Amino acid sequence: MIATQRVEDRRQLASDEAVSHALTTKHDTDLDTLNSLKSRPYFARVILAEEDDSGAVRQIDYKIGYAANPTCRIIDWRCAPLSKLYYEYREGDEYSEQIQGKERIGRIAMRNRIEIEKGELKQVHCRYGSFFRTKDGWSGTGSSRARDFGSLPEVLSLISPEQFSAITKEAGNTVLIQGVAGSGKTTVALHRLSWLLDKGNSDLTAEDCVILTLGPSLREYVKSSLAALEIAKVPVFSYREWCGPQIVPYLPDSLKRGPKGEPELSGAANRPGASVERVKRSMGLLRALEKNAAAISNVTDPLKLLLVTLSDPRLIKEFDETKLLSNDIILAAYERTKEMATRGTLDRSDYSLLLRCVQLLVGPTKPTKRSSLYRHLVIDEVQDYSPIELATVLSVVTEIGNLTLVGDTSQRTEDGFPGWDKLRKWWTARKIESSFVKLEVSHRSTKAIVTCASVLGKLDGPVTGRPGPLPKWFFGKTHEYVLEGLIDWLKQAIDAAPNSLIGVLCFSAAEVKEAYSLISPKFGAMVRIGNESGFTFEEGIVVCEVYQAKGLEFNSVLVLQPTKKNLPEGDVGRNLLYIAATRAQEQLAFATWGGGESPLRACSERVLEKIDCDQIEPEEEESNEDQEYFK
Repeated sequence: MIATQRVEDRRQLASDEAVSHALTTKHDTDLDTLNSLKSRPYFARVILAEEDDSGAVRQIDYKIGYAANPTCRIIDWRCAPLSKLYYEYREGDEYSEQIQGKERIGRIAMRNRIEIEKGELKQVHCRYGSFFRTKDGWSGTGSSRARDFGSLPEVLSLISPEQFSAITKEAGNTVLIQGVAGSGKTTVALHRLSWLLDKGNSDLTAEDCVILTLGPSLREYVKSSLAALEIAKVPVFSYREWCGPQIVPYLPDSLKRGPKGEPELSGAANRPGASVERVKRSMGLLRALEKNAAAISNVTDPLKLLLVTLSDPRLIKEFDETKLLSNDIILAAYERTKEMATRGTLDRSDYSLLLRCVQLLVGPTKPTKRSSLYRHLVIDEVQDYSPIELATVLSVVTEIGNLTLVGDTSQRTEDGFPGWDKLRKWWTARKIESSFVKLEVSHRSTKAIVTCASVLGKLDGPVTGRPGPLPKWFFGKTHEYVLEGLIDWLKQAIDAAPNSLIGVLCFSAAEVKEAYSLISPKFGAMVRIGNESGFTFEEGIVVCEVYQAKGLEFNSVLVLQPTKKNLPEGDVGRNLLYIAATRAQEQLAFATWGGGESPLRACSERVLEKIDCDQIEPEEEESNEDQEYFK
């Protein structure tokens, strides 16, 4: 092109070069699509019986998959006009739909759900029943197999017409997804985002969106799932990680800083009391902050705005709908915040408070360093967001309806969430359409695990799941005898699924360290601690707090010391126990020692196998077989 003299020739060469690049890009894209289809080409099959112009009935066979292949009549599920025939109609139903500008009339002649794994057909669900492939051939009885850890649950083929309609709502409509543990609610939210980012459905781009999780472990799990949905470029942050960079430039130099400049947090041993946290997460404080930011012109420091507002109980109580906030606890929150600021540290709840103060003082876009607001936002575990935290994220979207919210009130561990009904009324008052999706079937755990978790969480509702062994409870006066039972249980769990991830869940950081010290001598490098600084999903045994495991799943779970001493009172304690139990796919065990009272005693023998380790005669010496195993 450089050597070409005539302008016309240069233009022609440039055009040829552009066409060549476009063809290469298309070839690479098509190849990537074919490679992705090899393992799991489709998850549903539908045959349409349609009349043509001459009146003759012809049958058209379509498959629904995660990517399109016209040669094989595989349709991308995001192609709403055709895929809706699978989702919104049942076998035998007649339909009349406008598809690609043409009215199509016919009947659903066949509608099958398919499960394919690594290119091999495993299950077919049709009008004749469910058929499963086993090592001995095909059978009409059986149960769905557990998924490998780290893979998205296969919920897309199972969703109802109402749920599909909610997933495919336009970006400006809020979708609220409530689901029991293991029902795939996070997956449904990610599929909604995948649908929105498809060019045929909206003009959204990955840069327009953001996904917020509560903790870093769930963030990593979500990030690892995005590539399969072709939305890997969407940024994913834990909420505090997202807040940090926005508040750092506006904080006083007197605060101690971490390696990335983030303010230092108060330690676990010095966390604020429940009443102080109630104030800091209240709607009353949020409204008082907003009023003071507008009324006090000389305040530019977000920490000062927070302290000024907390020092005025009258104003906070004026906006407090709960009538639970008194002068004493509001002033206690003020003194606590002032003391922490003097020490140069912050409480965890101060992150959202200070971010809201920054937004009120300088505007919502400046802290994010974006030229524009987000156009769509996905929030996971929303049941643990306070009104203040919700206000910080509502401020950074172009329209307050551009949200997908995911949560389960049965897994709430923090106070302050306003509730689904109040959220829907709030959007309705602002003339924003909201859709409520409810997922009631657990695809993760066995029926025995779901039953036990429901009893512990004191939950009503349908109990579903595939067959599996009863959960076990090992208990005794000292940990020595209990430990023997736990080691045997862990060995069996490893032997049953050698390449899986096992979770050992505790209720405090101190107990995580103790559990690690008890288990690691036997299993060595197989055991690791999972925390905020590092959480990986390779095979082995990960020891972590229940809070860190929220939203995650493990093939087997061992819950240590679920005693009344370690569990908070009321709903939060029950919810934590429910969360811990429902992390397990196949096997679940509990262990207590030291004589502490446990809620597990309320479970009957039909729900929980109880093993008194004090009644088991201990072996004097470790057997040769055990020694060889641990080598």
